[in-house]
Amino acid sequence: MHNLSRRIAIALQHEERRCQYLTREAKLMLAVQDEVTTMTESETSPSLEMCGVCPANRITEGVT
Repeated sequence: MHNLSRRIAIALQHEERRCQYLTREAKLMLAVQDEVTTMTESETSPSLEMCGVCPANRITEGVT
């Protein structure tokens, strides 16, 4: 398990240095969260709150 965690950390560090992947995705998720937070309850439902993140995030594409 330690070896797998280390390999994932190395891969994430590489991607962050290469194209700022984590920074870009974190900013996207925060922007969507802010947008959902500012919406009134009648405009959104709990099941739809994260839908703005899922299609734009390549990691979560297979999850939706």
